[in-house]
This record gives sequence, structure tokens and C-alpha cells, in this order.
Amino acid sequence: MSGKLTAMLRVNIVVTVLLGGSLFLFPGMLLAAIGWAPVDPLLTRVLGAALLVMAWGSVQSIRTNSKELTGVIIEIEALFYTLAAIGILRQLLLVPYPTLVWLVFAFLVACSVGWIACWFE
Repeated sequence: MSGKLTAMLRVNIVVTVLLGGSLFLFPGMLLAAIGWAPVDPLLTRVLGAALLVMAWGSVQSIRTNSKELTGVIIEIEALFYTLAAIGILRQLLLVPYPTLVWLVFAFLVACSVGWIACWFE
């Protein structure tokens, strides 16, 4: 496994555990604190759970050093971040949102590009 890929997986673990754990444990409080309301706590917890599972996949990929598992994790990450960015872009083009949502979109695009680069490496 390349150093770039290992670094990408490690950063992904940290970001998804922090964000996923926060969304899973404190859905309304976290998003309301940044002005993202109204918040559906059920769907927010589901997103948090999905992010935590993605972090676990990255942990397993590093732990097992399996080329096959790592390939699947890379594809899942690339598809998740790409589809999430497309979904948010659709909303941004239709409704005015605060700057924070644009920053979330930019983060998703950056992650998407990073994972796609790993996919084709």
C-alpha cells in the first residue's frame, strides 16, 4: 500500500470518526450549533452510522493490508463523496444556502477528487 493511500485512509478515519460520531451521538445539537436546521435526527443518525462504518472499513483496510479490500474501500469512498457532492450541488443551484454549505460542498469535492485519484493509481 502506497504512503499516499495510507495517509488518505488515516485522514479519512479521523474525519469520519469525528463527524460520524458527532452526527450519531448529537445530531440536533451539532447541526443546530452551526445553523443547519431544521434537522431530522433519525436521518442524521443514519448518516453518522454510515460514516462510522466507512471509518471501520478504512481501519480494516490498513490492518489487513489486503489489496482487494482496499480496492473496494477506495471505490466506496469515491462513490460516496462524489454522489454527496452532486446531491449538495443540486440544492446549492436551486436555493440560497449559507457559506458553510458551500464549504461542505468544497470539502466533498476535494475528498471525491482524492479518492478518485487513489482509485486510478
